[in-house]
Amino acid sequence: MAPGAQRGSAGDLAGLGAHEIAGVQVADAASLPGGDLAAESRQGRLLPGEGAVDLAAVAAVLRNVGYSGPLGTEVLSAELAERPPEEVAEACFRAAAVYFPG
Repeated sequence: MAPGAQRGSAGDLAGLGAHEIAGVQVADAASLPGGDLAAESRQGRLLPGEGAVDLAAVAAVLRNVGYSGPLGTEVLSAELAERPPEEVAEACFRAAAVYFPG
């Protein structure tokens, strides 16, 4: 990782080859986590584009390294868990498609 780079950033992916990436799961996150980081990671994720993750940069790096494998959303959210599954699936698909269009 380059000095000063944020851990978990798109730049961390840039050094990988497409063959080193088995699959990609995307979600977004608030710029500042709530009080309990474990709870935030299991119940406070956001749909792609609703938070602070630079998903455009992640998508660009994945394209640049030639990744064409599986990609899905994994939005662990207490708010989304209250909605009908079909509605959540549609929201996840539409949000991710902005950055990863087919």
